[in-house]
Amino acid sequence: MEKIISIGNPVTRQREMIEMGNCVNCKSIDNRVSVFILIEALRKLKGKIPYDFYASFTVQEEVGLRGASVAAHHIEPDFGINIDTTIAFDTPEHVHTRW
Repeated sequence: MEKIISIGNPVTRQREMIEMGNCVNCKSIDNRVSVFILIEALRKLKGKIPYDFYASFTVQEEVGLRGASVAAHHIEPDFGINIDTTIAFDTPEHVHTRW
């Protein structure tokens, strides 16, 4: 048997973008869309908030919100808003469809 990877090699999924009706899906699209949304929100705010506002892009939400926990403990905000996305199959056009 040919050895393809060794201990310590970085590994990732190879996945192309696919169209799903009027939606798209690809590797890490949830993170990419969330970053886009936060950047656009910051552009629209342009420093117009009369209180301290922090935006953080964090990692490892799938394994216990590790990045968000570190950011929250460091910043100690009064409240926080999390942005994440996923595919929804509970919309009317998907109820009876499987792919």
